[in-house]
Amino acid sequence: MYADVQVGTGETIQPGQTAAVYYKGWLTNGQLFDQTRTDASGKLNPYVFGFGAHQVIAGWEQAMAGMKVGGTRLLIVPPAVGYGANGQGPIPGNSVLVFEVQLLAVQ
Repeated sequence: MYADVQVGTGETIQPGQTAAVYYKGWLTNGQLFDQTRTDASGKLNPYVFGFGAHQVIAGWEQAMAGMKVGGTRLLIVPPAVGYGANGQGPIPGNSVLVFEVQLLAVQ
C-alpha cells in the first residue's frame, strides 16, 4: 500500500533499472529504525539498488512500481512483504513498516 506525497515528473522506474533513493523507515509506533546514510561532511548518500532484482524487501518493489523520478512516496509495508515473523536488527517480528522514499534517479 502506498500514497504519493509528491508525484514525480521524470522517468517511470522499470524492472532491471538501478534506482537511487533517499529514504526513512519507521515502526508504526513512530520509532525511526533506518534512513539514508550521510558521509563525513553530513551530505546524504543515496541508497542505490537494482529494481526488480530482489535487493530490497518485496514491499518496496511492489509499492515503488510505477513511481516517477522526482517523486516521494509513503509506503506501508505489512510483515508478509517486509521482514516477516523473524524481524531483522531493530525491527521486531511481524512489524508493519512505514517508509518515505524519494526516487532521485534511475539508470
